[in-house]
Amino acid sequence: MFKLGSNSIGFEVTHRAFGKQDCGMSPKGANDQTSFVTALALLGHPKNFLCYEIFFAHEIIFEGDLIFTLTGAHYQEILLNETPLEHATVYQAQKDDVLRLKGLKK
Repeated sequence: MFKLGSNSIGFEVTHRAFGKQDCGMSPKGANDQTSFVTALALLGHPKNFLCYEIFFAHEIIFEGDLIFTLTGAHYQEILLNETPLEHATVYQAQKDDVLRLKGLKK
């Protein structure tokens, strides 16, 4: 439902699946589990969702209508079509909207 802009790095993540490390299987999932769980809680624990762990991105282009939240890293400025957004807040995007992430703080 969205694509990362050019020169971006990110991939889809899920809950960690513990219990098979003794068989040599990594629990996988999001590195930042706190941010992952926070996003799920903010969205009301939806049954159908997509979560991306984004390591580097300047923009995200939405390919359809959806609701979203950004948790984890903080930016100096988050803009949806030039409208400022807050961190860890639920928003709605429409097809062809562009989310810009500027000035990574931490």
